[in-house]
Amino acid sequence: MHEGDMICQDTKYDDFDILRETLQELIKLIRFYQMDRDAFIPDVWEYVNILPNDLVKDVLRCYLDSNAKPLYQQFLIRLGNFKIDSVSINKEIAQLLTKWIDKKSRNDKIAGFQYNFNLLFRSGLDGLSSQTFHRKCDNKGATIVVARIQNSNLLIGGYNPLDWIGKKVWKQTTDSFIFVIDPNELKTAIISRVNHNYSGFAIYCDHNEGPSFGEGPDLQVQNNSTICRVNPKTYPKFLNMDSHYLTILDYEVFQVVDSITGLSIQGRV
Repeated sequence: MHEGDMICQDTKYDDFDILRETLQELIKLIRFYQMDRDAFIPDVWEYVNILPNDLVKDVLRCYLDSNAKPLYQQFLIRLGNFKIDSVSINKEIAQLLTKWIDKKSRNDKIAGFQYNFNLLFRSGLDGLSSQTFHRKCDNKGATIVVARIQNSNLLIGGYNPLDWIGKKVWKQTTDSFIFVIDPNELKTAIISRVNHNYSGFAIYCDHNEGPSFGEGPDLQVQNNSTICRVNPKTYPKFLNMDSHYLTILDYEVFQVVDSITGLSIQGRV
């Protein structure tokens, strides 16, 4: 190799280093995992030298296995930058729900938010019709339901890792849960995961009912009503009350999506 060629090579590498530093923050905004693999090679490979090596390896791994979960952690939403459109939950509650979705304990540490919670439905704006709930929330994959209880600080809700599509249909899963949270005392939060012996009755879907968890029903928002039925059966260790009915102020439903890919996490966790 001639000396002139070596100088050109050094200049080329220097240019890549400068470009990498310049675009570092912008690279985090690119949805690499949503790119079609047929487009990745011709459109991105030319610039592979400015991308983190671990990112490239992880993207290629996901292309080879369509069921693979992205593992590259640098694109997670930082705790301080997380935002959510909600009248009921804040960043700290969303962080707790994220841990529960990943089957972690309340005390486990997380580097950032792996999921975004996208508002689909708010009864205060959309009304209490179950048909409206299904129109806005069906075909959206995994969702979190959160209701505010009247005359109380408590929040009550559940996680459906599947979807709400169906007419008088029971759906089986071992990943769903229901919960009670006091926003002022997160350490007292109660989570009740589905009893595996009753997992065939984890989620109930019908256009004449709002969100419904368990055979009890353990937690169900009724159609055109502020009444929420609570009768623990499929989800043990839940609320122990004299009455099986609660009055709610309103409820919200959030689609749970991967913060890296922007895609629903349905059936993945």
